[in-house]
Amino acid sequence: MKNPSFKNPDFFTSGDEFQLSNIESVGILDSVIVLHSTNIYWPKLSGSYNTTLIIDTKNQSKHIYSNQHHNSDLNDKLGELNIKSINLFPLESVLKSFQANLSLPKEWH
Repeated sequence: MKNPSFKNPDFFTSGDEFQLSNIESVGILDSVIVLHSTNIYWPKLSGSYNTTLIIDTKNQSKHIYSNQHHNSDLNDKLGELNIKSINLFPLESVLKSFQANLSLPKEWH
């Protein structure tokens, strides 16, 4: 994702590329990918927080939220995308299953 533009005023990137680390879990529903990370540093909030990144592939948009500070906005965005609930799978399990069996969680099909 080159030069992402995030609408969240509490987050900014330094440099040309955005890197999300400490990805704990991932979910896919229709054209929406949700990633949950731990301990992402938010410079404007002066701390590290659990973070959710939503990628709307249909509209080519991405949205980032500190779970502690933006929970209401996160839920509003999921509602806008018609995501009433989404199962997040541990990333490590998804990777191991894919490497071993070339399979992804059945609900992603």
